[in-house]
Amino acid sequence: MRNRGLLEVVKDDGDRRRKLVTVTGSGGELVAGLAPAAAAVHDQMLAHFSVKERDHFLDLLRRAVQGPRP
Repeated sequence: MRNRGLLEVVKDDGDRRRKLVTVTGSGGELVAGLAPAAAAVHDQMLAHFSVKERDHFLDLLRRAVQGPRP
């Protein structure tokens, strides 16, 4: 993705172990262009859930992504 000009990767001057990754303008345009297709897939995947089930499922996904809490 970096070679295609979609991402920029630079070293973190404050921590040499880290690299900072930024989406370029071209990368942002690509993401914006994919958003309608992603939304359609999202809607299709959740279509068989009731509103309550969908909300519960999405809440569980958010919690899983956030990881364990102390």
